[in-house]
Formats: sequence, C-alpha cells, structure tokens
Amino acid sequence: MGSQSVTNFSEVRMKRIRSLVKDYSPKNSGAKTQAREIGAAAVGTLGTSSAKVTAPATTRRGRSGQGGGAGGGAALRPGNEFLQALSSPSVRDALGLITAFTDQLKKARDPKTIYEKYGIGAEIQRPLGRISAVLTKAHSDSLSSTQAETDSAFAAKGAIAKTMIDVVSRAFPKTEAIDIDREHLLEAFKHTRREELVTAFMENVAGALIDLVLDATRGKQSPALTAELKQKVREEFVPEFIEQLKRG
Repeated sequence: MGSQSVTNFSEVRMKRIRSLVKDYSPKNSGAKTQAREIGAAAVGTLGTSSAKVTAPATTRRGRSGQGGGAGGGAALRPGNEFLQALSSPSVRDALGLITAFTDQLKKARDPKTIYEKYGIGAEIQRPLGRISAVLTKAHSDSLSSTQAETDSAFAAKGAIAKTMIDVVSRAFPKTEAIDIDREHLLEAFKHTRREELVTAFMENVAGALIDLVLDATRGKQSPALTAELKQKVREEFVPEFIEQLKRG
C-alpha cells in the first residue's frame, strides 16, 4: 500500500515548498503561475512516474444499500507519497460509496426506495445534508483504526460531502446546494456522468491533500493568505493535475 502521508517529506522538499509559498502574493501579476508551481511542488510531480485515474467498479457492501468499493480496471499507479495517498483503499472506497448511491438513484424505478435505503424518509425534503452524512459515516465505519489516521482517509472523508455539493451546485448554480429538494437532487445526479463524478471527487481529494502540505509548510504566513493560496492552487493547478493523471 505504501505511505499515505503527504506531509512526510524530505527537508529539501520542505525548503523548496516554503520558499515558493514565501514568495507568493495574490497581487503579483504572476500569481497564477506561482500557484501552479506551488501545487506541483506540493504533489511532488517533478521526477515522479506517471499515474492514471479510472472509475472504480462499484460493488455492494450489503449494508442497507450503502454500497461501494473499487475493483476492475486500472488504478492509480503510485509514483510518490502523494499518488500513493490518492490511490489508497480509503479513497477508492469513498468514491465507491458515491458512485453506488448515484447508480442506484439513476436506475431506480422509484427513487423513493433508494432514498429510504439511505435513511431519507419522506419528511426530509432537502436531503443533501443527510445523504452526505450517511455516506461519510459509512466510509468512517469501513476504516480500520490505522486507516482512519491517514492523510488519505482524512481527505477522502471531506471529499464526499464536497463532491455531493459540487454535483448539485453545477446543476443548479443559482440555488444553495443545501436547499435543493428531493426531485432536483435526483435530476442533478441523473445528469452527471460517471466521469464527471470521478473527476470532481478526485479533484476534491487532491485539493484536500495539498491543503495538508501547505499547512505543514506555511511557516509564518498568515492563515488568511494561506487560505487564499489554497483556493488559488485548487483553481489553477488541481484540475489540470487530475486531467494529466487521467491521461496517464
């Protein structure tokens, strides 16, 4: 399995990231380029082997419909600690939970039965928060005590809810995701292709892992500037990084 810690890196790499972060300024005309360089340093792309992201096959867990797992097809080929974290079982299982829910919702003749499988009764008219919590708990319950302490598990856990929000927000950008009702939630997921779901999830995991690296290397940089930098890296670096991994 390899290391699932993205902050266990050499002193040389620590100094390189800190140097790049120290020089970052959102007012700089080259802020976008700086953000991409910082992102690349955080994931350690220079001199690493290539990797490929593919959608995992969904398998049933046999627990009240809260199924999901990875299997079949190619997986990420770890090239360093960051890629090992991205390819960890905790990440694959979290993605499997989301894709399982989505597939069941798409295929169901009566979506009400799927909602009920996930503990969403008719009285819950705005189900996004509830389903995100159910999937997050299912993921946490599937982890061993050792796995639960890894960076990859932390990132995957947070990516579940964020990916659910992303799917709904892209479908209905003018409405707060948490306010989406049952019918519109169904519509959002029915019109989201599996590739889009996988990409959104992997971007969220990668973004969370990069956040951990930046927190570990920010030095005396203010929390506010670090938060701005994290967002900039997510916008300018992460999507391209995930696309490169998908292309292999």
